[in-house]
Amino acid sequence: MRVVTITEIDCEHTISNPGSDDVIILGQSDGGAPKRVKVVNDWHLKTGDTLSFTSSDSDQPVFEFSSSVYLGFWDLDGPTDFVDQADMTGNFYLVSDDIEDGEGYVYTIIGDHNAVYNITFSVTTIPDPQDPPAGVSLDGSLIKAINSAVEAWEDSHDGKDANSTSDCRDIADDAKSGIESGTFDDVITTLQRLHAVKAISLGVMAQAEVFVGLYGCFGMAADLSDLKPSDFSDSCACYVGTGFADGAEAGVDGDLAFGVWFQNTADIGGVYVGADASFVDVEGVDVAVFIAEDDVDDFGEAEGSDRWQFVKVLFIGDGAGIDDGFEDVELVFFAGHKCDNPTYQTGDYDHAIMIEWITCNGQRQDEYDDINIQYQIDKTSATDIPDPTWYNFAVWKGFQMQDTYSGDSPPSNPFASDQAIKQKTFRPGGGIIQCNTTVNPYILIDNAAIEMNTDNAPDFLEISEFSGVGSRVTRSFLGSDGGSYDVTFRLMR
Repeated sequence: MRVVTITEIDCEHTISNPGSDDVIILGQSDGGAPKRVKVVNDWHLKTGDTLSFTSSDSDQPVFEFSSSVYLGFWDLDGPTDFVDQADMTGNFYLVSDDIEDGEGYVYTIIGDHNAVYNITFSVTTIPDPQDPPAGVSLDGSLIKAINSAVEAWEDSHDGKDANSTSDCRDIADDAKSGIESGTFDDVITTLQRLHAVKAISLGVMAQAEVFVGLYGCFGMAADLSDLKPSDFSDSCACYVGTGFADGAEAGVDGDLAFGVWFQNTADIGGVYVGADASFVDVEGVDVAVFIAEDDVDDFGEAEGSDRWQFVKVLFIGDGAGIDDGFEDVELVFFAGHKCDNPTYQTGDYDHAIMIEWITCNGQRQDEYDDINIQYQIDKTSATDIPDPTWYNFAVWKGFQMQDTYSGDSPPSNPFASDQAIKQKTFRPGGGIIQCNTTVNPYILIDNAAIEMNTDNAPDFLEISEFSGVGSRVTRSFLGSDGGSYDVTFRLMR
């Protein structure tokens, strides 16, 4: 396992010149879920400012990775810092096989609107961690702190409103306001440090009318890896839990509740079973525990803290719980997302491919192209699509690129910098695609697709095109009404 630790962020030129950039980092390790630093708020940097970190700083950016890590730096512009208004101040990636342990590495990143930042970092090797269980034993003091935050919200205007309605639209608005109020900021920051905790939620236990005449658990949830509490509306999804025979009110107690989820919101789904919560022994705090239907027998055989590994969600709040005799109440949970496409994959695949370089040979728009890459995996024909999901890279907005260029070929060393990058012709990629056989990528420019050129190549990028791990394949993309790009892919696994 490798660790990249950022020790200094030097702003040579802001996007918002003469103003300041509101900087955060989104990192993806080995193509996994994006991790946001800072989780709450951002760093304000003007031209000439330097931000230094020490190991004692709680917000020092640290990212663990095995094969590669991609770091994107973003300026959260706009009066409310909406995600879709963010501009990239630059990005870079590291490949474990390409870099030795050391300190004082400096990489210059070039971003939108002439942004220039110098990033100083170290790379170290640490022992590989043990595989964590699905759940983690939450500290009693943390559970109490969450409960205190719920009580504070319960006394607020939005909390009282959520507690007195069954309308899902009103509950959703109240839950968003509750997270954005700052009441839960401290506990969210603490939960973000726990590897096994994937998401949080705020909502009601059983009173929401999720379908006509049918009541259930309802609220708003968000992955901790991409959560800014003050802008909760941009990263949240609604979740529902109900019994289709009797609803959730049959056996489920409680009013307002904060949820600690041991799975990402994209994975919320299926039949969950209310479980005996006596192993969560925190005096004065009411909790409800749900596990997967398939884990009921294993949960019953486990004892004490060993039961944590089966927990899908822990709800904390006044009166939260399962009625006596209803510990096996079954609810169907699911979540709906506001984003169009996921930005990372879950599951096990045989191969991993990095999007290493993107070259603009001819832009489609007059000023610049704002591009994204969208892809499907393991598709071998128009009708043979085992996984129809479309995935998206970059994590947020796209890359601004032009065809103006003077210089040599892009450097193979990821730390090198040349005029090509400053002209936005070459962009270090870093996005990880996982697959078993093929990848079907598109370049999107303002939602117009530029497809892979198939004149002298197959319709898909096939694993067989690579000569081995570490080798590269470059494929060209042509648009019928403009736009010409080359994309270099590197086989990582």
